[in-house]
Amino acid sequence: MKFIEKTKIYSIFIILGMLVFWQLLVKIMDIPPLTLPGPTDIISSMIAQRAVLIKHSLATCIAVIEGFLVGGMTGIILGVLLMYYEVLNKALMPILVFFQTMPKVAIAPLVMVWFGLGDLSKVILASTIVFFAVMINTMDGLRIRPEYYDLARVYKASDWQIMMRIRIWNALPNIFTGLRIGTTLAVIGVTVAEFVGSQEGLGHLMVLYQAYLKIPHMFAAIVALSIFGYLFYEVLKMLEKKLLPWYREE
Repeated sequence: MKFIEKTKIYSIFIILGMLVFWQLLVKIMDIPPLTLPGPTDIISSMIAQRAVLIKHSLATCIAVIEGFLVGGMTGIILGVLLMYYEVLNKALMPILVFFQTMPKVAIAPLVMVWFGLGDLSKVILASTIVFFAVMINTMDGLRIRPEYYDLARVYKASDWQIMMRIRIWNALPNIFTGLRIGTTLAVIGVTVAEFVGSQEGLGHLMVLYQAYLKIPHMFAAIVALSIFGYLFYEVLKMLEKKLLPWYREE
């Protein structure tokens, strides 16, 4: 616990040092805010635009959480199915890999055309990014060492018992790893959707601020999005520690 507190303090000092350096660099080199605003400009913009930021942050946060849940559940279910059914694995895996390698920025306009400019498009795009990482980690976690499987068979354990008492417990750390990765991917997916076409959200706000050359306001939206992404990741990390205290002690 003391180690955690020390590392948190070190992180805070590092961040403060970077902000001070950034502010000094902007002042000394006389960089205009339209090129690179300083931290004080960004903070002032966040305070001035707090009502707008809160409104659009809520829209983005809801879409991120929904996309994360849909993508996470889809990834876990697919991971279990592909792990247990080899034929399904061989048939679907090449298609899933092919689909996953498609640039989401390229297919985002199509998603917007098919499903409109509302939250549905954002959720779909986010979930398509999240599910693959969760699926792969789930599949890896469900694989157990042969001696564990043989020992369970010696004790006449059924496939269901092996699944619930060995495979699932073995897979939980991997599943949470995929989910933690998914928190960041969901934020990226929703932001891309809001960039391409949306009527609300922090990504939409960034596009507007960029168009009107309100660069400090744009940075304020970026900071708000990053804060939410970090908090989302930390919440899932805390949940993992509560549910899997036997796996990871920090």
